[in-house]
Amino acid sequence: MTRHSPLESAQAVAALVRQHAAEGERTGCLHPEVVEALKQAGIYRLLLPQAYGGIEASLAEVQDVLEELAAADGATGWCAMIGAGSNAFSAWLDPAGAQELFGQDTHVVSASMFSPTGRAERVEGGYRVSGRWAFGSGCLQSQVILGNSVVTQEGEPQVLENGSPETIMTFFPAARVTIIPRWDVMGLKATASHDFEVEDVFVPEQHTLRLFSDPPRLDRPLYRLPFQMLLWLWMAPVPLGIARGALEAFTTFAQGHTRLGSKETLSDHPGTQSKFAQAYASFAAARAYVRHVSSQAWDHAVQGQSVAPQLVAEAGLASRHATLTAAHVTETLYELSGTSALRSDSTVQRAFRDAHAAMLHIAFGAAIDENSGRTLLKAQPAGLEA
Repeated sequence: MTRHSPLESAQAVAALVRQHAAEGERTGCLHPEVVEALKQAGIYRLLLPQAYGGIEASLAEVQDVLEELAAADGATGWCAMIGAGSNAFSAWLDPAGAQELFGQDTHVVSASMFSPTGRAERVEGGYRVSGRWAFGSGCLQSQVILGNSVVTQEGEPQVLENGSPETIMTFFPAARVTIIPRWDVMGLKATASHDFEVEDVFVPEQHTLRLFSDPPRLDRPLYRLPFQMLLWLWMAPVPLGIARGALEAFTTFAQGHTRLGSKETLSDHPGTQSKFAQAYASFAAARAYVRHVSSQAWDHAVQGQSVAPQLVAEAGLASRHATLTAAHVTETLYELSGTSALRSDSTVQRAFRDAHAAMLHIAFGAAIDENSGRTLLKAQPAGLEA
């Protein structure tokens, strides 16, 4: 039997994703058939280590898949990104713990939240965790849910040598988590990014990790990249895919839509052509920047070389630029669509809302510009090297 590439697998489910996209908007969650199709296609296993039954795809393969799915439906692309990305955390776990959580079922889906809004009381063998987290994208279809917490000892928050609170990411079986429906939003509606809560749940030490400080337990190219860098580069394809989907949808719309009082189609109008061309160029340039930085990062990872700070900075900059560009592109297409974009079944309108929702994620925040600028002003940007 011929093994399909990850991209071919994503392309095979894209039609089903498009078919159920509008229903997902109405219900506020992905259709069960879509979730099952993503599982069977191996989408959630893209970033899971092969040691635990995953695909452990290359960075370019991951980006291809997430862009393809987001082009079909932004919410599906977002859930695929969160589900696959959260599974990648297993590479930083104690191997015994990772096997317990991920090695028994090759279709495990995860959800996670980085904000340390929980409390993890240190006890013998692990932690007792209580807390509530917001924005649990994909939590309804997840078997494992992650929450970041402040570590406490006898109720007192623990502090690191640098003065910041000690935090720890804890992995919960979904059965121990209470989902609190709060996802009433304007974009990425079908991600079901509800709040979730646990109360006095024991988490063994082997089901925990410290974000951004623990080294990976598996020496594989995908996990050699600095975690923040990997995060940026697997997230960026989603807003780019949303923009691509909007460009494709608008092209079809413009070719068949005539302006009031005119016989020419929207696609024949010079003003439309000019603005569309600029939007397309902006998308293509943003995508090329992400892929260029990703290619350099992947080469370093494969060769086992450390990644220079300026390349990490460019990963953040490229990621933020991608999401800002996606918001701009979809806004342009929304305006070009005229009153047709007001209708609830407008694909361009959905992309406009999804792109602007994605733009607000903290991983794409404005602090990236300051931090990247500070780093790049001290060294030649890696992206400008010959």
